[in-house]
Order: sequence, then C-alpha cells, then structure tokens
Amino acid sequence: MGRGAENRKRLISITEGNLRNRHLYITGHHDLFPEECYGQSSVKKGTGRNLTLLVEGLPNAIQTDIATGSGNGHPRNFFRKRAWVREFFKTHRLREEDVVAIERLDSFTYRIYPSQNGNRKNQAVNLSKGEGQATLLQGVLAPVAESTPSGFGDTAFTRNRQEPLHRWAESLFRERGNLA
Repeated sequence: MGRGAENRKRLISITEGNLRNRHLYITGHHDLFPEECYGQSSVKKGTGRNLTLLVEGLPNAIQTDIATGSGNGHPRNFFRKRAWVREFFKTHRLREEDVVAIERLDSFTYRIYPSQNGNRKNQAVNLSKGEGQATLLQGVLAPVAESTPSGFGDTAFTRNRQEPLHRWAESLFRERGNLA
C-alpha cells in the first residue's frame, strides 16, 4: 500500500444502492486499507484487525473490519459493520451523487465525512483557501493566511479550516459534551 499524501484520501460518490442498503462502497479503494483488516466471510470464521472509523456527526468511533467473500475470498466492497451508515446519511441529509471522503489518519484510523467539494448539482462548493476562511465565520474572523498560526494548536479550527462550520461544529460540541 502506498503511503504518499496522494493516497491518504478517497472520494466516494453516494449511489442509490448505498442509500437503499445503508453502506458505502469502497470498491477500487482497497489499497487504502492495510491487509491485516481483512477478515473471513463471517465473524465466526474470524475477523481482521479492527479499523477505527471516526465518522463525522456520530458520537462514537466505529470499530470494524472488512469481510472477504465466502466463495472467492476477495474483499467485500463495504465495511463489515455498517449500521452506522444510516445515521450518517440521515445526519448529513446525503442523497444520490453526494460525495463522502474517507481519509486515512494512520494505518488503522480513518475519518469519514461529507466532502465539501461534493458534486450534487447546484450545491457544489469549490472555494479557494482564502474564500473558505472568509466564508467560514464571515463578520467574526478576518481571513488568515494558511501559514499563520491560529493560536489553537492542532484543534478543529486548524484541522478543518477548509470545511464549512456546519460540517464539523456539531460533532465538536458533542465530543466536549456541550450538545445533547
């Protein structure tokens, strides 16, 4: 598996099948995941090493592996545990053609969130860094150069600087116990 920056993040377009069956296809993206995470076709036969999925908008991290097919042993094209997907779709009001990002934080930890550069017609947001910062908290904060330290360390304010506030603020407050 390549470990370069270009292989850290994948964009997945939501299909009608994803919405109907409540899963995310990871078809064509198996190289993003380590070999140790692939388990047998059933839990009884054996699981792979768990991945930790930090899913935006959900209060708890998801622990899951990726199953292989019973007949051919090839990796299945979605995560074994997928009950969380329904709530993720609902929380973010995702529809067909929306785009979800899966970003590798380390070998076994991944962040899943709606991509701000989704391709839903008339709702695509393609802002430059300066425009994104100015729009984020318009009238409250002046745009800040990317290299300018924020004074917050490695917090959500710097990690998510390019994402709209409504995409990450709710989960940030939930993590800190300030939102039910």
